[in-house]
Amino acid sequence: MSAARGGRRCRGAPERALAPFFTDTSDNPPAASRRAVAASWDLWHRLTAAHPPHVPLHDFVERWTNDPGAFPDDRWGDALFTAYRAQPLVTAYLDHPHSLGGGRLGFPGPAERPVIGHDGDREDYVRERTDPYGRDTDVLTPDGWWRESDGTALHASCDPGLCPHDPPGPAVWPGSEAYLAALPGETVLVRLRCHA
Repeated sequence: MSAARGGRRCRGAPERALAPFFTDTSDNPPAASRRAVAASWDLWHRLTAAHPPHVPLHDFVERWTNDPGAFPDDRWGDALFTAYRAQPLVTAYLDHPHSLGGGRLGFPGPAERPVIGHDGDREDYVRERTDPYGRDTDVLTPDGWWRESDGTALHASCDPGLCPHDPPGPAVWPGSEAYLAALPGETVLVRLRCHA
């Protein structure tokens, strides 16, 4: 264990007792992150008022996929992404440092910048982009249950179709903040992001 801002870390993962450090409102990295995400929201909305509406990235990908004449000889999508990015609103946003990157203009799985595709309000956007536990938190509990953000509970040691165990009581998902906050302070939290 090593000291980390008055708390302890174990192999790089914060103990549950440090969760308030990652979520408080003092002038710390999470607060700076919230300010940066809010600035990206504000930038997008200032620019949408000053530029003509844009065509979403999804529409360009659909045309590239379904209309062979839309972007001829564009095997890797270079012309598709150039056309999308050439829109005045998109160019102004992506070229500004407050756009924060995010999204991916490329294959596989090109994605719109998060603020561009967001349909909630500013507060929701900032919370979703800076929540230390993530909006969709799945948790492997100390007693061996894989709890998913949709309320599904799978016993980690059993075949899902053959598990004789009853799932745990009422779920606190989505969010699971109450469950995580109630864990003993020495519980190690590990945030893992993976794609299959």
